[in-house]
Amino acid sequence: MSDPLVAVLVPVYNGSATLHDCIASVLAQSYPDWVLFVVDNASTDDSVAIAQRAARSDPRVHVVACEDHVGMLHNWNRAMACAPAEAVYIKQLNVDDRLRPPHLERLVAVAESIPEAGVVSAYFTYGDEQVPRRTTDTVEVVSGRESVRRALLGEPGELVHPSAMLLRREAVPGWPSLFQADGFPPGHPIDPPLTLADKEAYFGVLEKFDLAFVPEVLTDIRKHDESATGYSARVGAWHPSRLEAILRHGDRFLDAAERKRALRRSSRKYLLSLVWRLLKGTAQRDADFAEYQRLALAHLLPRLEREAIGFATRGLRHLQRYEALGAG
Repeated sequence: MSDPLVAVLVPVYNGSATLHDCIASVLAQSYPDWVLFVVDNASTDDSVAIAQRAARSDPRVHVVACEDHVGMLHNWNRAMACAPAEAVYIKQLNVDDRLRPPHLERLVAVAESIPEAGVVSAYFTYGDEQVPRRTTDTVEVVSGRESVRRALLGEPGELVHPSAMLLRREAVPGWPSLFQADGFPPGHPIDPPLTLADKEAYFGVLEKFDLAFVPEVLTDIRKHDESATGYSARVGAWHPSRLEAILRHGDRFLDAAERKRALRRSSRKYLLSLVWRLLKGTAQRDADFAEYQRLALAHLLPRLEREAIGFATRGLRHLQRYEALGAG
């Protein structure tokens, strides 16, 4: 009897610099029962050629070369839809990242032994840092709802980077659509993803299933300024995105008092962060920052004001009129 099939899905756009190493890390897996789909989002570099060379050398590798370019999250959903019907587990792998050889073997073994776990995660490296910052030497099972709660509150937890997780396909409501593909903030010309979009995709699963955590470093995440993470840091996306996530999902995973505290705390952090950046002249130097913040404030403030969470909202409303954000 064969082991359960894992569909490894690599969405890519102009990823030629890292795609070869990414694919090689899948080919080096000690677990043999996988198929790999590289789903190219109309790249203009050599991404398709690199993937096709790998496909010629191993029949488990498949290339889907899309002619139409779509937003990042749309392409992630397009990759999910490529998983064959017989795949029991889904492994999203970003093109910048690499799996260590025992990755699939370890995560599948834990998933098979804990059927109530819809997601299995593990430690990973991000640059020189090991994430998450916690210490354990045994497999732990965490309530799915608790793992989402920690993510919404910005607390350390086991819901980590998608490249470091394994997903049980039958646990996904509405498969194959996994990611909420609308960009944030609404109206932004490049349709950037919510910074928590990679975690948000798992909320529906974790509302009903647990999360199992494996205490071993099994993934290496590349750290670089050109990534979506680098862009989010530059335009100050983290605090407004967390507020958006709490507004979207707080009613499901937080009690009323905790939700109010979370909105108040996140609004204050957003206000302080924005004041600091404006004092540094970031808005004057970086048009992308100014545009992102202008649209985020326009989207968030009417809803935050209805929450009656205190002075931070009034401070954010005052900053919205600041001329450096193009609203004065």
